[in-house]
Amino acid sequence: GFNDVPLGGNYIKQFIFCLIILNTVIPILFIKIFIPVDVYSISASSEISLYISETGEIKQIPFEEYIAQVVYAEMPASFEVEALKAQAIATRSYTYRKLENKNHESADLCTDSSHCQAWREGDKTENYKKVAQAVEATKNKVAVYNGAIINAVYHAASGGFTEEAVN
Repeated sequence: GFNDVPLGGNYIKQFIFCLIILNTVIPILFIKIFIPVDVYSISASSEISLYISETGEIKQIPFEEYIAQVVYAEMPASFEVEALKAQAIATRSYTYRKLENKNHESADLCTDSSHCQAWREGDKTENYKKVAQAVEATKNKVAVYNGAIINAVYHAASGGFTEEAVN
């Protein structure tokens, strides 16, 4: 019966993985199936200026490299490549929308995840290479609805609660 199932190790990891999938992949599938969103290819600007919140430094980063670094920070590289690709498109779409409504005096974006997006500098690990390959496979692709890039808001964890998109 249910009481015979141990709650250690792999069972907890599987449960957490299921929660993550429910909070990330299911909404993407819902959008893909029920809302007519197209994926268009657009030309990316060459670089963005990024304010590093922790140090106050401003870095110039190639646009697609920035997308890979955000995906690297926002989603575990152990996820399937297709999930990483979906996150890359959402990240790129969100980034374009943030760039349209610039809120920083000295930089395009910042590394404060409560204001812009999480960011983690790339490295030479296999995990980063996997993420960078997923980003490269979707290079310049964004989600579009009625001819405009969507505001692809997303979160790493909802704590079991979400809010209406209009808020």
